[in-house]
Amino acid sequence: MNKNTTFVVIGTICILCFTFLGSLENSSLDASTVQIFEDTIDDSGINQTTTIYSEQSIGETLFEIQEAIEEKNATWAANYTSVFNPDFSLDDLGLGCIIEETVDEDEGINTNSIISTPTNFDWRDADGIDWTTPVRNQLSCGSCVAFGTISALEAVVQIELGQQLDIDLSEAHLFYCGGGTCSQGWTISGAVYQLENVGVAEEDCFPYTPRQTDCEHVCSDWQEQAIKIMDGRRVLSSNNITAVQQALIDYGPLVTSFTVYKDFTAYTSGVYEHVYGDAVGGHAVAIVGYNNDEGYWICKNSWGKNWGEQGYFRIKFNECGLGSSFNTYYLFGVYGGICEEFLPRESKNPLPADGAVNILTNVTLQWSGGDPNPEDMVWYEIYFGSSEDPPYIETIGPFPSTTEYLSYPMTNLDVESKYYWQVVAVDSNGARRVNPVWHFYTIDTKPPFLDVLSPQVGYMYKMDGRFRKQIPSSHAVIFGSIPVNLMVLDNGSGIKQVDILIDSRLKVSLTEEPYYWIWQSLSFGRRHTLEIIAIDRAGNENIQHIDVWKLL
Repeated sequence: MNKNTTFVVIGTICILCFTFLGSLENSSLDASTVQIFEDTIDDSGINQTTTIYSEQSIGETLFEIQEAIEEKNATWAANYTSVFNPDFSLDDLGLGCIIEETVDEDEGINTNSIISTPTNFDWRDADGIDWTTPVRNQLSCGSCVAFGTISALEAVVQIELGQQLDIDLSEAHLFYCGGGTCSQGWTISGAVYQLENVGVAEEDCFPYTPRQTDCEHVCSDWQEQAIKIMDGRRVLSSNNITAVQQALIDYGPLVTSFTVYKDFTAYTSGVYEHVYGDAVGGHAVAIVGYNNDEGYWICKNSWGKNWGEQGYFRIKFNECGLGSSFNTYYLFGVYGGICEEFLPRESKNPLPADGAVNILTNVTLQWSGGDPNPEDMVWYEIYFGSSEDPPYIETIGPFPSTTEYLSYPMTNLDVESKYYWQVVAVDSNGARRVNPVWHFYTIDTKPPFLDVLSPQVGYMYKMDGRFRKQIPSSHAVIFGSIPVNLMVLDNGSGIKQVDILIDSRLKVSLTEEPYYWIWQSLSFGRRHTLEIIAIDRAGNENIQHIDVWKLL
């Protein structure tokens, strides 16, 4: 190589170096950021070292995001992060939340009756205590629903038990055994259903891996350690923000979903709002707090503690759909697993018994209770009313942990009515045992309503009852088979059974809707008696007879 060639090469290298350094300056990349990417090991122990110098395009994107933040006067900062760097693809984000945009009003709890909430609140510092658990990393699997739900549940367990525990529940058990897949994700409603009906084991029972894993890998004794919830519901209200805030304070951290845009991946601090880029997927996180002074939610993410504000982020109210009442769930009434050693005993042996009938209008509610911890005192919250979700009435107590039999008088109830009642036991540490809802019926003397829709007197039926014609007769005239179709109602004790008899011989007893039976066997040219007996749970009867002639 001659001298001229050498000078050209050296000059070219210098120009490239200056150009590269200029691009770093424009992208606001400082030495500390470089160090993060050279040394970062994520929470799972997987080396996330990346060479930021390999892609100029990501530096240009970062510069455009920062410009957009400045133009909109937004109050958040963007820079390279564990999910915004040359070695990380948007496909690796694990955005697996299937956002459900419709809701049945019966599925949720309505919190339109809003109690005054504090201006600012954060479960990381509630009365000086941090009730949250460490931030974790879902990596590239679309399991965010499991991580967001477990983040909320672990905090709720500690809050309801009144104890700070070293609790680590298995996202893998909830996700892979509940129906979630890395490629397709999951719904929050599916995760909540799994917690209600199956429960979730501890992390050691089914350690998380960011790839689809068969449920058979769960430990053999998982059912003994599984934690369940009594209930998990959407927050439903016309006042989204205030209702969600109240649910957050009443029940603990909430799990919610929102739409992630490209700029969110570069978030490092501040109050996020979307300023740049298209939507890249749905995501689930836990809401742990809020700030009304500045108008934002505080959320726990699952992209590791080196993303955002030590794994958390703040986001403006009404931004990206996060915190909307239709997609935000609370979890309530933990039991099973490690919870049992801290909870008051389950209340049993209710009187009146669950489903009892003909109960007097002045009645004393009775149940068994107590607490396994001798030093604890126990209070009982009484819920009573005519709805399946009875309202709060009063708190009685405290009672020593050894008090096994409790009672509460109820007077002046309505006759022929159905009542629901529930007791929630709360011990000295604030641990709550949410017991089942029981029900009973007061004195019922009214027979049930009964209407025979077919066959009816004065009508002729053919073609299996599909053809009907009115005729001048005191009988029902049948050609072929006929459906016996009944309307049966009882607003008192409820229907026990409906008996259908032909010529005084029982043919069928129906115990639930629809009250419907096909009468196929008839004798030609003979009169038959169809007898219907509707019986309610209090023993009241309504009986109807219909004369039927079979002609063919």
